[in-house]
Amino acid sequence: MKPIITNTRLNSGCFYELAEVCDDVLFWETDAELKINFVNLVLLELTGLEEKQLLGKKLGDILHTSELATWQQITDGRPAFKDLKFWLTTADEQMLYLNVCGNTIKNQRGIVGYSGICTIETKNSSKQIIKHLQTTNKTILRGISEALIIVDKNDRFLVVSDAFNHMWNFNKEKINQYSQQQVLEKMQLLLSDEQQEDVSLDFNQHMDALTKTKDTVKFKDGRVIERRSSPHIYEGEVVGRCWTFKDISQQMILVDKLGKLAFRDSLTKLYNRRWCEKKLKQMLKKPDAKSLAFMYLDLDHFKVINDSCGHINGDDVLAQISQLLLQTVGQEAYLSRLGGDEFGLILKQKPKRQVLEIAGNIKQAIAKYSYRWKKKLFKIGISIGVVFVDEEDDFRSVFVHADEACYMSKETGRNKCTVYNANKAEFQKTKTDLKWYDAIQKALLNGKFELWYQSIHDPQLHKPHYEILLRMRTDNDKLISPALFMGSADRFGMIFTIDKRVISDFCQFYHKNQAAVKDSLFSINISGHSLSRDGFLPFVLNCLEKYCIDCKNICFEITENEIIKNMDHALIFINKLRQLGCKIALDDFGKGLTSFSYLKNIPYDYIKIDGQFVTGFNEDKINEAIIKSIVYIAEVMNKKTIAEHIENEEMLNQIKALGVDYFQGNYFSKPLQITKLLE
Repeated sequence: MKPIITNTRLNSGCFYELAEVCDDVLFWETDAELKINFVNLVLLELTGLEEKQLLGKKLGDILHTSELATWQQITDGRPAFKDLKFWLTTADEQMLYLNVCGNTIKNQRGIVGYSGICTIETKNSSKQIIKHLQTTNKTILRGISEALIIVDKNDRFLVVSDAFNHMWNFNKEKINQYSQQQVLEKMQLLLSDEQQEDVSLDFNQHMDALTKTKDTVKFKDGRVIERRSSPHIYEGEVVGRCWTFKDISQQMILVDKLGKLAFRDSLTKLYNRRWCEKKLKQMLKKPDAKSLAFMYLDLDHFKVINDSCGHINGDDVLAQISQLLLQTVGQEAYLSRLGGDEFGLILKQKPKRQVLEIAGNIKQAIAKYSYRWKKKLFKIGISIGVVFVDEEDDFRSVFVHADEACYMSKETGRNKCTVYNANKAEFQKTKTDLKWYDAIQKALLNGKFELWYQSIHDPQLHKPHYEILLRMRTDNDKLISPALFMGSADRFGMIFTIDKRVISDFCQFYHKNQAAVKDSLFSINISGHSLSRDGFLPFVLNCLEKYCIDCKNICFEITENEIIKNMDHALIFINKLRQLGCKIALDDFGKGLTSFSYLKNIPYDYIKIDGQFVTGFNEDKINEAIIKSIVYIAEVMNKKTIAEHIENEEMLNQIKALGVDYFQGNYFSKPLQITKLLE
């Protein structure tokens, strides 16, 4: 029987699920006036009427209720209705009580009909009245995109969808002529060779289980099929098992492509840093890990090509160098682009002599390479750091040691190869940095960073002013000054995370104790690394807004050298925050002695004179001259100066006599925990 279908509702998962779990089920569909345009075979057999006798009749001619409100729940325009009570009189004058649920069918013009499902509630209803699900609604089975088969405990096929027959190459008219064993044998032939023995297609597995299963099977033709099963339940008992099979081959191909893209550098087509790190971790876990060697390669003078020829031509050079390196190192090595003009090379089971020969071959190949652009010829070199892995090395230390060795090659003349040696003095700093790396990670993870403060003395007593400081607390309750670990944090790129933690923690403290701190000015240090990160300014702005910070009470301290190194990012950061009312202080001013030429281009409010000029005031007249010149320029530009490291009254009087505005040091206040501000 072919229904008049006004939309594709019968192909929905709702009908599929009901067909899967119900034995006694009736389906119907009407137009907007409740005139029948479809009933299923079960409903026809119950009424004893033919299809042509029912089509066009009112639904109320076969379904009855004593409550008018019940019909109104169907026709009042709600998207769905459920648990409506009706009765139906069968051809043999038996009364069946029905529970009805369904949907309102709509299109752009409005309501065009209704569809419903009826389950029989009469306890005396015979299971013989309701035929197996494979004959109750052929429309559903034709519309299901997944291959579906339901098997009972007597090895009978209750439901077989067209998609199942198509997937497993069965003639839909003959599958019921086969025994379950014959069907399984034919299915098994389609499986890939490696799964012939390992994968069972038996429909009876998990037959009595209430749980669902999910796995995949592979066909000989390469298709990947997702297989699911769930219990087929009738009146609370498991009477069979429902199996579905879905072709996910295209999804797997896409996942594979995405996986490859995730581990490939888009420019050079080499493996990327993520892959290199993952591969190195895997290889270090193997028994022969001590035979590994790792090279860190960094091109020399590549920046000249980028600056002279532009980044597009620079990219061409990187692509050409990548192919040159591949040809030089051979197929047994794993070459990756780590970023920029840096490459990583993993070598396995190579004698040390042979590893160094490969490094020499790389240098020779790069030395022969040249790049011509607009009648100009460019030559580059390569600095190499080598680590021979021993049993104690882990992934992180291998990377860091190779980087350190490469750095040494650059520092001692470039275009060289340096082998890492932990016993050499120049490499001792790496060990210290790695220890601090672990300590910083632990402190970030366990909340061991604490905010402290030190007052900045204002002789005019305009407003309390404090610099926010950072301390790290160890497991044995010792406090660590940032002077000891910030260098390591900067080297490993962790200072950005620390800066964000300080700003976030301070803003939360300010918000929580606003009444106590609202009349004070707080200075917060910002690193140059953070200034250069695109996401840092939005993070700061979000914290200021989220915690309702009064911007006129905030000052950001940035060292002059970091501003000069990151001038473009620094000016964007400074201008935006000064627009909001924040103050800017130039920290450690005077270190570079090139600072004065930049002052007229940098918007700022305070100059913090570097402490070395203050502590060495009496040792060298040049220190006095530098402080005088800084104070003079600040006065001309109508800015204020702050002197750090004031340790006693004599030092205060000497510096004050030079015209400095504000003072900071242990003479006024030693650093204290920020919570002391509330006392």
